[in-house]
Amino acid sequence: MAEKYSPVLPSSLLEQAGDEFDGFKSTYNNFSLKTGIILKSYDIDDVNNISKNFVEYDVIAIESQGNLATGPVIFKKCPSLEGFGGVANFYEAKLKASSNDKVKYDGEIAKSDGSVVLLLCINGNEDSAMIIGSSKHPARKTTLTKEAGQHLEGEYNGVNWQVNKDGELTITFKSPSSIDNQKVKYKDEKAKGTYLKIDKTGSIDINDGATENIKIDKTNKTIGIKADKDVSVSTNG
Repeated sequence: MAEKYSPVLPSSLLEQAGDEFDGFKSTYNNFSLKTGIILKSYDIDDVNNISKNFVEYDVIAIESQGNLATGPVIFKKCPSLEGFGGVANFYEAKLKASSNDKVKYDGEIAKSDGSVVLLLCINGNEDSAMIIGSSKHPARKTTLTKEAGQHLEGEYNGVNWQVNKDGELTITFKSPSSIDNQKVKYKDEKAKGTYLKIDKTGSIDINDGATENIKIDKTNKTIGIKADKDVSVSTNG
């Protein structure tokens, strides 16, 4: 009598990879917070800008569907969160797009020079993804060190501002910036270095980083002006 054939299937074949509705669920039920990088931007006068009301961005993010596959997804024409959100009260800045498309294929955010952003889909709809903030770029060294203490610092297109642990404010002009091989470079080395500083005594120093400066000394109640060539004062009085 022939032996009964009872095959044993590999356990991996018994796992369900999803059903026919998974695509629908992903498109209209996507509530995960994602990290991505700006691939491209569309100005309001760009023919490919849909809203004609704000700058739109293409963002590549790594998407994971539970225990299913993980891979890159490009979210198209995303708006970016704005501060204050009013007509007269607003705060907006253009985010930097990656200078090449290499990140599309290697997924290595640290090697891209685009802005690293956080993305959420409004009402879970993937066609309504919105940039809700930014995250530290892995290629930039943080300024928030133990030695710096309570510290705030920002920089945009070569203008740097800082508030240190003593509450002193410094604004420094460095000239327009660009990124070359993950290093920041400034367009005009001769122009950079001008700063304005309010120190912990309330005194104000305006300095071009060389010879010229104006110092309002609140402690000693003096005003000093220094120039390499000339100082002129004019009035209509």
